[in-house]
Amino acid sequence: MGDRPPLYLLRHGQTTWNAAGRVQGQLESDLSELGRDHARRQGEILARLDLPEGLGIYCSPQKRTRQTAELALGALGLEPLFDDRLKEIHLGAWEGRYYADLTAQDRAFFE
Repeated sequence: MGDRPPLYLLRHGQTTWNAAGRVQGQLESDLSELGRDHARRQGEILARLDLPEGLGIYCSPQKRTRQTAELALGALGLEPLFDDRLKEIHLGAWEGRYYADLTAQDRAFFE
């Protein structure tokens, strides 16, 4: 196992829709102020690591991940490659809806 490079996974920071309890899927929403703080803290953590030269960084092209990448990686001079295959899955008719409404509509499903 020692011959494999390390793998670092970052998740986007909290979005305004996360905070409001809305289903995002492939719909777009901005990072909340807390989410921007999450992304900056990820950058601080990465800055303390001994990251190898030529590190491959791949990112979903969605707005929330672009915003997170800019805050977490920008200060380190790192730029991701955006890849559509990393997008969030599509959640159909649930996208944009509130979790509370979906739960109220079909409580048994969520239990």
